[in-house]
Amino acid sequence: MATNVTNSTAKCSYEPDSPTEQVFKCIAYFIIMFGSLIGNVLVICVVIMNRQMRTVTNYLIVNMAVADLLITAFSMPVTIKLIVTRQTDWSNGVFSDMLCKIIPFSQSLSIASSVLSLTAIAVDRFLAIMYPLKRYMTFQIAYSIMAVVWIVGIAVNSPILYAQKVVLARGKWRCIEKWTPAFTEEASKDFTVVLFVIFYLVPLLTMSVLYSFVVHKLWVRKVPGNQTVENHMRSQKSKKKVLKILLAVVTLFCTLLASRVH
Repeated sequence: MATNVTNSTAKCSYEPDSPTEQVFKCIAYFIIMFGSLIGNVLVICVVIMNRQMRTVTNYLIVNMAVADLLITAFSMPVTIKLIVTRQTDWSNGVFSDMLCKIIPFSQSLSIASSVLSLTAIAVDRFLAIMYPLKRYMTFQIAYSIMAVVWIVGIAVNSPILYAQKVVLARGKWRCIEKWTPAFTEEASKDFTVVLFVIFYLVPLLTMSVLYSFVVHKLWVRKVPGNQTVENHMRSQKSKKKVLKILLAVVTLFCTLLASRVH
């Protein structure tokens, strides 16, 4: 599940792009990297600088923005370098070995933090809708959740820092995933299963269940007072809008995470 551009490149046969494809890929990655940098920084600044935006949900969104910046800072520049130079070689040295470990680790940590933050947002929305008169998610709890998100992400993904190594293969230095000698080769599959369960299956089931309760609660809720046709239509339109948003969140979670991991 841990993403590794350099690892996948080393294992798969690499067919060079044409000059036109190379230019378009570079432009596309620059646009994505620039958009991600500006967009996530703006999200962070808006929430921090605007007092009205300082809510528990927005703080969790800021946590996601920080996680996304990890990929922007560590992964995208390396990918652009690979496209421009068309070189997948690594040098033998401490700095090269550190990059080999940090890049895939930061990618996987970014995904883990984003997923856990999305799950925390689902819990926050569930509590807010199901128990509107009680405030369960305070700022202190939100801070604790964000700390737990990063601690869990770092702890679960820490084996990547051991497995990623720069080794000599076919006369060239490659950044690959190698679990020996501390573990067997089967450790790679076991680690992938652990990541899949913790950062995909459990969050997906949690969000699906919680949002299902939210949708049901909103759908069966009766608006107090006399219901006119106009009010009824407005209420139905609002419910459908909420349903579409929640379905979009779960769907995007599945598709985006599947596209960022392998």
